[in-house]
Amino acid sequence: MLFLFMLFTILTVVIARHTSSPFMLITTYYVRGMHNVWTSIVLALYLSPIYIHLSRRCINKTTT
Repeated sequence: MLFLFMLFTILTVVIARHTSSPFMLITTYYVRGMHNVWTSIVLALYLSPIYIHLSRRCINKTTT
């Protein structure tokens, strides 16, 4: 599923770059939005173990 999504994104960009149509403007916004989505997903995956670790430490301190 993720592979198909990435493939669709790449194909959309390639097609839009090689055609002179208003679709290019839509693609620019689409890619910019995808960059924001990927950044937030990566940050969430990167920061979630830290958050879980810190929250466990906090819970352990309050229960003892």
